[in-house]
Amino acid sequence: MFKDAVIVIPTRNRADLAINAIRSVLDEQKWNVQVIVSDNSTSAEELAKLSDFCRKADDDRLRYVRPAKPLPISEHWEWALGQALSEESDHFTFLTDRMVFRPHSLAEIFRIIKRYPDKIVCYMHDKVFDFARPITIYQNEWSGKLYEVQSRRLLELSAQSVMYDAGMPRMLNCFVPRSLLETIRQRFGNVFSSIAPDWVFGYRALAHVDSILFFHKAALVHYAQSVSNGESAHRGIMNETYSTFVKEMPKPRNSDAPFPEIITVWNAVVSEYCWVKKETRSAKFPELDMEKYMQALAEGIQAIEDPTVKSEMTAKLAARGWQPDGEPKRTGPSLARKLLSPRRIITKAKLMVSPLKFETSEAAVVYALEHSGPKSRSQPWDKDLHRGVEIAL
Repeated sequence: MFKDAVIVIPTRNRADLAINAIRSVLDEQKWNVQVIVSDNSTSAEELAKLSDFCRKADDDRLRYVRPAKPLPISEHWEWALGQALSEESDHFTFLTDRMVFRPHSLAEIFRIIKRYPDKIVCYMHDKVFDFARPITIYQNEWSGKLYEVQSRRLLELSAQSVMYDAGMPRMLNCFVPRSLLETIRQRFGNVFSSIAPDWVFGYRALAHVDSILFFHKAALVHYAQSVSNGESAHRGIMNETYSTFVKEMPKPRNSDAPFPEIITVWNAVVSEYCWVKKETRSAKFPELDMEKYMQALAEGIQAIEDPTVKSEMTAKLAARGWQPDGEPKRTGPSLARKLLSPRRIITKAKLMVSPLKFETSEAAVVYALEHSGPKSRSQPWDKDLHRGVEIAL
């Protein structure tokens, strides 16, 4: 039977989180979707808990699969995508086990997909920051508008180290047409690769499309930061998830970044940008603005909580020309006046969300699912950033 969409939930040793993700989809009874749970677990207990749930759910829309052996993240995503492409559908997305769809959000997204079936459709997510206490929710302002955003503009933002990922198609925040997935796989031999499969897909996709659609509303709630390897890397904390992620890396960290020795999340993203720029040889990818790159790395280092690691990273960045006062040594003309700096973008973004504090993660997630952020009363702040053109819903 043909499906409106296939939603892949890749997971490892987090059965309870995966179950929450599954329920957020299956509770939306109206839509004819196929949910594929790809269990990459190494724990027998977690495997049993998730497989038992899927079996007892007795729902034709739910399919449980498991690779023959545990795989590194990019290989697992690629394997799970292969399972998804065997289904009869023209649209696909990944839902990480640390995200859940907000009620009725799928209805809004599917209406867009049906009107624009050949386009990637991206959407925002609200974040429950539960790495530390008290637990905080950051909810985006939203307009409910739909924008067509040029791929060249999104690539330009990455080249300028403007840390804006809401409109960046990373598979876990968008629905993607089958035709694009097949084009990418035919060209590169796979859709996901390297260390950060979401960002690799995003940059490969932007190399092949002229524009994407960006729905300016949070369709997802993102939580469970304490088991996120990305959040752990951002804070410089080596938890179990991050340690496993590092051990399974197919190549050295940040190997394609200009300064691979600097360990920050943004440097990992830049590494993937440079890698895809090299493999595609596309003129759509601008050269990195090195001054802004260094500034973004310096800001990432400031978020590191381990004083030893922070000091080490600071010294390494200084050796690359970044001065202690935060100003890089200038080696050429500055583009600072042409684009907003990363610091200004981040500051403005923080002003446009409503932080709310809770005692438990469960209470925070329930609130985030039941209450959206404030609706924009004027033009959304990020429209000036992505320069999208509003189109009909």
